[in-house]
Amino acid sequence: MMKIDSGIVKSVSNKELDMTKIPMDDSECFRKLNDLDVFGIFQFETRVAIGVIKEIGIHAFQDMYAATTLGRPDPLSGNLHVTYGRRKRNEEHWESVPVIADIFDQSFGLPIYQESCCIGETKVLTKEGEFSIKDVVENEDIDYVLCINDENDVVERKILQRHRPGKKEVFRLTLDNKKTITCTEDHKILTSNRGYIRAKYLEEDDDIVCNENNTSKLTIIEYMGFQETYDLGIEQYNNYIANGIVVHNSMLLARRLAGFSGGEANQLRKGLAKGKDNDDAMKKLKKLLGELKERSQESIKKGLISQEQLDDYITTLENFGGYGFNKCLSPETVVETENGLKLLSELKTGDTIKAPNTDFSEDEFVNVVDIINSGTKDLFEIELESGLSIRSTMDHKFLCKDLQTKSLSKITSENHEIMCNGSSMKSEKITSIKSVGKMPTIDITVNNHHHLFYANEGIITSNSHAVSYAMVAYWSLFLKTYFPIEFMVSLLNFTDLAKKDDKGTIVLKKYIQYAKKLKVTISPPNINTSNVKFSLDGGVIRWGLGMIKGLGPAAAEEAMNKRPYENLDDFLGKVEKRKLNKSKVVALMKCGAFDDFGDREYLINHYLGEIRKEKGYEFVKFGEEEKKKTEEDLLGMAISFSVMPKDTDYDKLTEYGISKLGNIEFMESGVFIGKIGQIKHKNSQKSGKPMLIVEISDDFDDKSFFVWEKDIELVESSLKTGHVMTIPLKRFDMDSDGCFYCGPFKDIVDLTDD
Repeated sequence: MMKIDSGIVKSVSNKELDMTKIPMDDSECFRKLNDLDVFGIFQFETRVAIGVIKEIGIHAFQDMYAATTLGRPDPLSGNLHVTYGRRKRNEEHWESVPVIADIFDQSFGLPIYQESCCIGETKVLTKEGEFSIKDVVENEDIDYVLCINDENDVVERKILQRHRPGKKEVFRLTLDNKKTITCTEDHKILTSNRGYIRAKYLEEDDDIVCNENNTSKLTIIEYMGFQETYDLGIEQYNNYIANGIVVHNSMLLARRLAGFSGGEANQLRKGLAKGKDNDDAMKKLKKLLGELKERSQESIKKGLISQEQLDDYITTLENFGGYGFNKCLSPETVVETENGLKLLSELKTGDTIKAPNTDFSEDEFVNVVDIINSGTKDLFEIELESGLSIRSTMDHKFLCKDLQTKSLSKITSENHEIMCNGSSMKSEKITSIKSVGKMPTIDITVNNHHHLFYANEGIITSNSHAVSYAMVAYWSLFLKTYFPIEFMVSLLNFTDLAKKDDKGTIVLKKYIQYAKKLKVTISPPNINTSNVKFSLDGGVIRWGLGMIKGLGPAAAEEAMNKRPYENLDDFLGKVEKRKLNKSKVVALMKCGAFDDFGDREYLINHYLGEIRKEKGYEFVKFGEEEKKKTEEDLLGMAISFSVMPKDTDYDKLTEYGISKLGNIEFMESGVFIGKIGQIKHKNSQKSGKPMLIVEISDDFDDKSFFVWEKDIELVESSLKTGHVMTIPLKRFDMDSDGCFYCGPFKDIVDLTDD
């Protein structure tokens, strides 16, 4: 998860950027997603997410939210993203069911999500008087509220659930009797003529029911931006009176079609949330869905819905229910509240617990908005280098060194480090892991944007929330669209140097190649202008001193604290030798940090031979090949060097039908230019027949292509490692970036002069 660094925006553009106030309907942002320009966009740069984007198209924030939901394993297995896309494009017929149109029409008849809530100042009616919904959610001493029964009488019912979903887009509805309510567009309002209707579907002639047993017309709808929101789940009737207006929530499908009570609907919601956590949960879910089907038969007889439509809805619910977030902790997990330490098992909704803030610069206390007893599961105990330990399921997520949340199974298999202790940003390796058997588990939801909190004295752990993920993705997308250089700095700074993608490619290298596509220059470290991490330096991105292998943050900060430096001697006279010893100084020279003071070869020999006067010292040759190799060793890539000749004119090559490697993502076949890397002999896993795997690169992309057995003799003799060549290639299919040699042989041209 990338830090949204608004400070760097101000330093470059002199603009204040409050990410909570940016427009949420920016067409340029959505165009980037539809163009598959997803590099660095949280939750959207995976091949699965790209497949969902291609299928559904992104034209609103709602589509981004839908994409994060439809990209989960079980919705994917049910091909719900395909259905969503086809219905959105009017390629597949679906019928709106009037009795539940306000629930499902926005998602083309698919029960994808429900996010309905009011702002904190909304007044909720109780026998004791009015209280803000914020106070009701956060104060469990208020157990009952007033609601409307089936005879439209005001009655008292118990609060079953208290929710604080976080900041959402809200709208203020004003009635002709001057009553107002500010809520999300999906919040359901009781009308006398059409029943419960989502706010966005209200019409001027709708009569909205108020608590005085009268109605009032809607006169104005105003957009009010993003605000903190709250909601309640109420026993039996599942409505409550908010600012004198009757509102509703939770599982209206079950209530309207099957006559489920509020409590029964709530049980179904919980069953869907747990999904396939275990056999017992799945049996309970199937039983609840069976009851829904059986008790909806009366609605079928009345013509409110057909049997086929009902079966479709239930099948879809099963597909979503199959993906219960199986991310849970032991009840003995300790969290820090404002009133001291508590076990998870002791928490109540509304408690505040310690968590890192949005940009990880300091800690804050955030509200617990939901507590889920997740049943008995297999738990594992991990211990970190410092002795901190925690018990969780293998699917539970923790914040890692690259500021991405990863499941415990992925952390252990890929040797990631877990972040601890917040603003100090300390990462630790797992030193041991052991199974502790089946135990009761708990999961909680907190209301900060990245859904992180501290557990067991500083381990940063996570829960999952589709809307929050979509929001962080949109923030990243907005920054990338309008502040591309600042976006790249933020992205590079929060990418682990050693992180690799699923094909073994260093992710940082891919991001730097992408920066070059944006015509953003990445320059080597500079002893007088570099920061610890990547930074902006006169319109270019400067490599950080702390990003040099073997140097580290402490040495980098020592170098930064003593500058400016006029020359190498000035530097050596100012810094502490114990913090910047010989090997660190030589590393700085070799990667270009002292290039302002002279040639690297001269500086290395001057330092080792004349200043240190090392015994038996012999002159060190440090030409272009040595420079390239040491940059690759110390920085992970040869940042000062181009893969292709500097005079390569890609626009001119296009006139001759020759493309950059990256264009193969949007082409079925063509002739491409690049430098040949390793050539490996392999046997096909399918047929066992011989084949070649050939690496090819340009300044923007690294690719591999295959040469089948019949073409090996013809092609291999023409390929030369290190040479720039044109190669005819074809993609396997449009969902894969794998490609293979496709001929004709005459299109293989060596462009390197020997």
